[in-house]
Amino acid sequence: MSRAPAGLTPSCGCGRRYLPTNPPTDSVRGDTRLTLRSGLLFVMVVVVPTACSADPRAPTRNGVNDVMKACQIRSSWQNPTKESCINCLVATREPHCDCEAFKSFSGLCESQEEARRAEPSCTQAIEECARTCRAGDCVCVERCVAGADRCKPIVAARDGCVAEACETACR
Repeated sequence: MSRAPAGLTPSCGCGRRYLPTNPPTDSVRGDTRLTLRSGLLFVMVVVVPTACSADPRAPTRNGVNDVMKACQIRSSWQNPTKESCINCLVATREPHCDCEAFKSFSGLCESQEEARRAEPSCTQAIEECARTCRAGDCVCVERCVAGADRCKPIVAARDGCVAEACETACR
């Protein structure tokens, strides 16, 4: 990585934008100093995070955010039993792993899975019910969460995230 020119520091890790380490001030007029500081604060709080934010085309991480639609996406996959697909289905819900085989998708849906585990109404019985549904029987999967009003949106976020994250590995 290139070094910052003398007197400048990198503005963020996303590119080669540099900010002055000591912004110029007008020693005669104090209000200019305040204006410069306010301007620099604006740049640091609003502009830099926007410029350094994630790719706007990046997945939402909740995918379709719907139990039925996520199931329909999974049902359309041509390779649901392929090793890379199975790895993705499992690894997306677990903490991030830098191992080569998992690093592109591991941990992507970890927060949704943690939310499901933390919600008391998201019982193991709901998970087992969904697992026992025939492949492609999305009405059955939907029925498993139908009575769990607090759990359903959490499962929808998790299932939508997994369907989106594993689309490439399973398609």
